[in-house]
Amino acid sequence: MMFSKISILLGLASSTAVTVDAAKVSGWLYDNLCIGNCEGTSGPTSCTPDGSNAFYTPAVHTGECLLFDFCVVSGHSIMSEFPGEDGRHSIVLKLVDAANTTAYEL
Repeated sequence: MMFSKISILLGLASSTAVTVDAAKVSGWLYDNLCIGNCEGTSGPTSCTPDGSNAFYTPAVHTGECLLFDFCVVSGHSIMSEFPGEDGRHSIVLKLVDAANTTAYEL
């Protein structure tokens, strides 16, 4: 099962009250464990259980992977909607409390 960007945004809007001072943030939902697994990679090499790469192929990350207990416990972040000139996506928002409802923009 794959999540599209829009379903992730709707899911966040409907199940979690995330306020970022009237700023609109869009991108790809990713768990922090998988982001950590992908740190230091160059190019779209697999670094997660579902074969995606947080920094190069965030659209491939599956909803199933996001729901593993160890992924949920790690917390979640939003990866940029589009890659930079180097082809790499970045973290644009990190959910920082245990319930993944408090966020700050990077």
